[in-house]
Amino acid sequence: SGLGAAAVIAYRLPAGTGTTVRIEAEAEADKFNAGYAGTVEVSQKLGAAVTLSLAASGYNERVTLESLDTDQTAVRAGVEVKTGSTEIEGFARHRWRNYDDFAGGDGKGWQFASRLRERFGPYHWAEARLSHERIDDNGGRHGYRRLSASIDYSHPLTKRLRLRPGLDYRKWTYQGRYIADLATNPRRQDRLIRPELVLAWGKTKGLFARASAGWDFY
Repeated sequence: SGLGAAAVIAYRLPAGTGTTVRIEAEAEADKFNAGYAGTVEVSQKLGAAVTLSLAASGYNERVTLESLDTDQTAVRAGVEVKTGSTEIEGFARHRWRNYDDFAGGDGKGWQFASRLRERFGPYHWAEARLSHERIDDNGGRHGYRRLSASIDYSHPLTKRLRLRPGLDYRKWTYQGRYIADLATNPRRQDRLIRPELVLAWGKTKGLFARASAGWDFY
């Protein structure tokens, strides 16, 4: 927990028939680190319903699941399908990480994720997400596997005010960390369940405010 600040600038431009290029730069600081990030993404429409995307990104000095100081480069490929009120998205991403903490070293691995959203009206939707990721670091303290699943529901209360309950579930196993730091014990295996309630105010563009409250069962 703590205070932080971030600034993001992005530009999207057409690059041909059905093709767009998005360039994004970000700088942020919190009580752990100050760092920057960048993304270049190319999207191609295949008709009215299907969009393919390829992206390359990187960041430095970020807090991640396995370390308080992580540098990363990544490549990502995704597909999004929109049919009527339904949106389906899936992507695969490969990440290379370098750790600047007491253990040091490198890690790499794949992440696979999917998203399903059903729209009922303006700001009225339900969404489910599923993700599996893995980072390998040759048996060190940073390697892990994680499964994440979440459900969110957005219900408009007024023209600009929405109520959004949600539920997160995460389970992960560390490859090189053991209970009580004894190698003769089983590997660390953690789980998190978080019910959450979000109140959001604003439009798609312009001033936006959000307040959230949740409880972690860990």
